[in-house]
Amino acid sequence: MGTATLQLTRPNTIESSERLLQQIVADSSQRLDLRIPHALKGDDLGGLASTLQVIATWARRNPHGRLHTYVPSIHDQSSLENLLEHDHGLFSVLMAPVVVDRSGNDITYAARRDAIRRLDRIADFSGAKRGSEALIAAADHTSRHEPEALYTPARGSANGKLRNEGAMARLVREFGGLVQVGPRSKELLFQNVDPIAQILHELLDNTHRYARFHTDGLTALNPSVRLVKAEAVGQSLDVLARRVRNQPLLYNYLRHESHESPLYQESVVRDMRRFLEISVLDTGPGIAARRLDELQQSDKPSLPMEISALFDCLRKHVTTSSNTSRGLGLDHVQSTLTTLRGFIRIRTGRVELIRDFIASPYSPLEDQALKWDLDLAEQSRQDICGSLVTMLIPTNFRRGT
Repeated sequence: MGTATLQLTRPNTIESSERLLQQIVADSSQRLDLRIPHALKGDDLGGLASTLQVIATWARRNPHGRLHTYVPSIHDQSSLENLLEHDHGLFSVLMAPVVVDRSGNDITYAARRDAIRRLDRIADFSGAKRGSEALIAAADHTSRHEPEALYTPARGSANGKLRNEGAMARLVREFGGLVQVGPRSKELLFQNVDPIAQILHELLDNTHRYARFHTDGLTALNPSVRLVKAEAVGQSLDVLARRVRNQPLLYNYLRHESHESPLYQESVVRDMRRFLEISVLDTGPGIAARRLDELQQSDKPSLPMEISALFDCLRKHVTTSSNTSRGLGLDHVQSTLTTLRGFIRIRTGRVELIRDFIASPYSPLEDQALKWDLDLAEQSRQDICGSLVTMLIPTNFRRGT
């Protein structure tokens, strides 16, 4: 079997992520290694989170693949720690079958040991650094699968429980305190803590219930990583428009007339756009997979079948759980994002769904196919690992005015 190497470089955009994914699928006949730089930042709204999902897909498709780093050697502790301070470095090490240094020497044990140490430092934000972004991760295939910020401590041999919506509000406040959204934007963000906490709870509850196992709900996935990532976005409209010039729906969202209405804060420069970007990522079977399994359509379903199953999961009270009083939570997410005048992108399986909740507010009886933007071309998207939900929440709007 031959070997090829995929190199992660900038720009890190949604578009570049899809190109990398095509390379992963194209090289399926040989072992594909991955080479990552020490530093990697998103060049697009949602770009870095999309790159993380591509890394997960590489790891899942290449169980014998090697993660190539620029760490000089196993003895260069500072270089390895520096790599793991970056989200892509931490995530790659947690997902990769084998990690090697610059000379090709196996440093898997040391890399994973230090990755777990970083998980410990950020588990309750005590070791988090203030900056433009913050992350909390659960690595289900390790002993650090229940970070304190997301789970109540386990008692005895029992597993901990995902924190409730009230406790999840602390997570939102911590994110707001760590990421640089600006003082006035932070004030408005904190006014919206409760609805944002509800969204996070719904999405993280979905990952807890459905993303840790195969579609049978019994066989644990290894590796399995679930994370929530928050990033402050604060730039002029012209700069942001250039960053999203290849994403027409997001471009229109940024320029939407509602941003120029009296809802917009007079104390903020009118050309500025400020958002909290939140991504929830898992490496599970995908949002539609459990629904397809329930419908006994999991064996090579067509793209229309996959889209139909995904839309089922977006509707209220459609569930793969035995508890029929609850759905998969995405109905509530859409309703809350309408209140917050948000934007969302969902990437799972072969499907990408996008929605502007200003131009297209949610209603419970809506026709999903008419409300979401999606590309129905059969070859438009390659099959990607897990599920990624990225949301933009304005932090210079007054809610309910």
